[in-house]
Amino acid sequence: MKLALTLEADSINVQALSMGRIVVDVDGVNFTELINKVAENGYSLRVVEESDQQSTCTLPPFATLAGIRCS
Repeated sequence: MKLALTLEADSINVQALSMGRIVVDVDGVNFTELINKVAENGYSLRVVEESDQQSTCTLPPFATLAGIRCS
């Protein structure tokens, strides 16, 4: 997934994982704005209340993250 967007945040921490995956920790961002920007690019984000909570839809393994589900 290649996504370019500009958002204001207090801090952003990106950590590289295996298989080209990343984990992004963002503090101080408006989730509504983030979700809308991602949707404008044809993707979706869903906020998950618990880090171990399963999403109701099946997503590719590379798109499943704790806290937010990307597709």
